[in-house]
Amino acid sequence: MREIIELNGEWELHPVSEFSNLWLSEEAPAEGWLTQKIPAHWQEHPELKEHSGKMIYRKIFTLNPLADHIYRLQTGGVFYRFQAYLNRFALGSAEGYFLRGDFDLTPYLRGENTLVLEVDSPGSEDKTLLTGLFAGYPGIPRTYNPGGLWQPVRILRSGPAYLRNWRLRTETVKKEKAGFFLAAELFSSREAAAELVLTLTPHNFTGMPLERRFSFTLHRGNNRFAERFSLDGVKPWWTWDLGDPALYRLEIRLQSAGTLWDEDTELFGVRCFRMQKFLATLNGEKIFLKGCNYLPPAVYPAGVTKERYREDFSLLKQSNQNTVRCYRHVAAPDFYRAAAETGVLVWQDFPLNPDYPADQSARALMQAGEFARFLGRHPAVIASSLLNVSGYEEGRVKPGSQLKLLAEKLARKLEEEDPARPVVAVSGRRSLFSPSDTGFGHGVTAEEGELYRFDRYRKGIMIKNIRFASWFGAPSFSQAGIIPVQGGTVAWEQVPRELRNLLGMGKARTVKNGVIEGGVSPEELAPVSQKLQGEILRFYIDRLRFQKYNPTGGMLFFCLRDLLPGPFWSVVDHGGRPKESFPVLSLCYRQVYVFALFAKAAYRERDLLSVPVCLGNDRHQRGESHARTLRVKARLSDPRGRLVWKNQWDVELQADEKTRVLGNISVLLMEKGSYTLELVWDDEERKGETIENIYQIKVL
Repeated sequence: MREIIELNGEWELHPVSEFSNLWLSEEAPAEGWLTQKIPAHWQEHPELKEHSGKMIYRKIFTLNPLADHIYRLQTGGVFYRFQAYLNRFALGSAEGYFLRGDFDLTPYLRGENTLVLEVDSPGSEDKTLLTGLFAGYPGIPRTYNPGGLWQPVRILRSGPAYLRNWRLRTETVKKEKAGFFLAAELFSSREAAAELVLTLTPHNFTGMPLERRFSFTLHRGNNRFAERFSLDGVKPWWTWDLGDPALYRLEIRLQSAGTLWDEDTELFGVRCFRMQKFLATLNGEKIFLKGCNYLPPAVYPAGVTKERYREDFSLLKQSNQNTVRCYRHVAAPDFYRAAAETGVLVWQDFPLNPDYPADQSARALMQAGEFARFLGRHPAVIASSLLNVSGYEEGRVKPGSQLKLLAEKLARKLEEEDPARPVVAVSGRRSLFSPSDTGFGHGVTAEEGELYRFDRYRKGIMIKNIRFASWFGAPSFSQAGIIPVQGGTVAWEQVPRELRNLLGMGKARTVKNGVIEGGVSPEELAPVSQKLQGEILRFYIDRLRFQKYNPTGGMLFFCLRDLLPGPFWSVVDHGGRPKESFPVLSLCYRQVYVFALFAKAAYRERDLLSVPVCLGNDRHQRGESHARTLRVKARLSDPRGRLVWKNQWDVELQADEKTRVLGNISVLLMEKGSYTLELVWDDEERKGETIENIYQIKVL
């Protein structure tokens, strides 16, 4: 039986300039050692706030090993590379902050043991590190370094053989029958007849457990096992908006002659995801992907709990999102478990930075293989991308052609490891002939009509670029209470350039003797920027929903929550408080959504307003015996509040339909000022309640 011996808790650590055998010997200096509770990043220690480079970690523990058992050291995640020693014997090394290290301790164990890890995290100056946004991001201090043991460290005890790695993949789902592929890597200290027992026990629903047994012969050393099989009576996993995210507790046990030698467990969902030209299906049903890019909840993610991840996924569901992109980082396992429990799909980025040296392909290929094996355990992960070049962040390096070739090579590696998950080699790149998903930065300047330049991608050959919009949005300030102020105002130099442009305030400030005069009150800045952010999000979502399945398969705005306090592109601030743009986003992502498309930002007096009123409907109506009828009302009022146009429609909803035009507004605009268009429809979830979508139309 597997026994887990936790080595978390208090460790000794010592910063060093170079590693040497001195730190493994009894002559190691007694002074200079610090203590820290693991998991943690060393900069979380008050005396190591700016340390970058090398660190010695030491843990002394007692263990009386049993005969005919194998003991392994397992590191859940070390930032960034390390060499392990037990009682001065070298165990091995590993590189990659998200990789799990696994080392045989059996020959070196004794009663009292000293475990030493030489951890090296050079920082952003080393471009060979595959660290994604942890290599540097707007707002992160230059002295930042996430080095340390950021995931649990433990010893695993098993019998004479153990499961080194395994993956269970769903290949087909048809009602209550599913086909699977099981692959396992095993190590055995001797030859033996063995059996793998696979059990699926309902985790969040009531049902019967399912079991399958496989007999085979273990040879001494490394063994590989692979088998395809099918099971009847399964309950498929769905996103929250299509059904229930039914999860099983998967247990895989290795036994011989009735004796349990090793076991492992994980949450598992029976699901089959496909994507062609960014049009997706889940268990054979089309699904329109709506979501956001997701940044780490903290710059030091070791302390992020599963409850914190669940809070974020609750916000995603509250705002009608069924997909999230793990943006330029690999998260802790609890993130992916929370996604599976909530019923949210995960698009996963590989942490390849655009300035990574293309000649370092070997280490990238090694990590890509482990990346695929890690994600293969998590049912919510449905796609991955290697090189993410989307985004508006200032100072982003453009990748060269050789790095793009490396990304394509890595993509082939992922496809070999896991052919069931779609892979995008270069993400966010616009192209006329071979477009991938695309990122858009229109709307982050206050130039009149600049946002509407996006409309050129909605016609002709350019429309290929909106098959999937994986990045769009606008920045805003958080609540006034956390905006840094000087004398009751925000110093103008503290307002990010894109926000100054966005708010149209750039020309309102003057420079005298090289100093920017004046400021703006936090009470003014926060709500104005958040309202404008909501309008820009609605602009994009309206257009992308209009193109649903023609050709758009989905969209991901940037982003859910602030990485750090201050001005950012998120709809939820660093403290977890939704901004004023959050309810706008929630409205636009509703399954049933009525909206209008305007041709320009502002109209002239006596212009003819010609605007389509559209219905987006993502409801699948699974389990409903008949189609629903929806009443939609539209009213247009002039600047003095007088009604100038109205209409209503009774619409029979079909299952997950393309967007349709209900009718067109055609009105001559006779006055300057702000016209108001009110779109009101029945709430499809709460009988007797209505939903409103209100537009202000500027007439000059």
